[in-house]
Amino acid sequence: MKKIISFFVLAFIALMPLHADQYRDALKKYLTSSDVVSIEQIQQMAQSILMQQGADQNEISKLISEYVGSQMMDDMVDLFLPYFQKYVSMEDLKKLTKTQQQKRYSQLMSQTTATMQDLAQNTEYQQLAEQLGEGMKAILEGKEPQLIPMVESITNSYQQIFDRYFDVSGTKKSMESVFSSFGDLIVSALGDDQQTNVDSIYSDYVTYTSESLRNMMLNIFSKVYSEKDLNYLTKKMDNTAYTHCVSATNEAGADLMLISVDFLEKMGDWTMANHPEFEKTVNNLREYVTIVKSQLLHQNQ
Repeated sequence: MKKIISFFVLAFIALMPLHADQYRDALKKYLTSSDVVSIEQIQQMAQSILMQQGADQNEISKLISEYVGSQMMDDMVDLFLPYFQKYVSMEDLKKLTKTQQQKRYSQLMSQTTATMQDLAQNTEYQQLAEQLGEGMKAILEGKEPQLIPMVESITNSYQQIFDRYFDVSGTKKSMESVFSSFGDLIVSALGDDQQTNVDSIYSDYVTYTSESLRNMMLNIFSKVYSEKDLNYLTKKMDNTAYTHCVSATNEAGADLMLISVDFLEKMGDWTMANHPEFEKTVNNLREYVTIVKSQLLHQNQ
């Protein structure tokens, strides 16, 4: 019996690296096919930071393109692996990748990503953001804030589908996470005479911002997606695999700054191994990474 047990233990230990490699491969396929990793944004960030270290723009562009084409996704897998392993199973990854590769879903998700990225340049959004700021200011002053209104032409059925999308897509949870992170800022902005009402003011702030941002996004989505397309997206997301993925990406999002500097460190290591002529730039980059990491760790203490 002991020999039989020992055999299975040894077999299990031998299969562990194989399973780990299979999971890494599955995660790489998912990250490559999804919008979790924005290659364009990563390239822009890396180029901007490397140019601040004194590198030539044309040379850096070539370097980053080579890195993206050869090593970047493997490094991204290393960075996201702990978050996905915590929540997302191998079967989840396979289901998510299969869904992501469906043409209609992929097109709609790309459209969603582009819409969210374009918000910062959207004049209407900027006006709404200013209104949101005024509302938060009113709350701090003990006044009634003006809720960002919903477009009247939006039907009840569209609202119901959007609210379900808002929930299952993880957008609502992400916003709630952002709101909670502002708690200390809100408290610090209060005067001595308001300290006794901290909980009430914070609750009003969360309610106002969540409802206003919900209406703002609903207004934007109603202009971009038909009810049929939004319903399709929502149904594709309304499953445990996607819920697990949202949990992983939300936790990774909370560590986004730390992940970003770890990414820069990995890119610097690859550069030194493949292009030692950039040694000065990489050394400057490593000093930058050390400073930023120290600041982040100090903030989290």
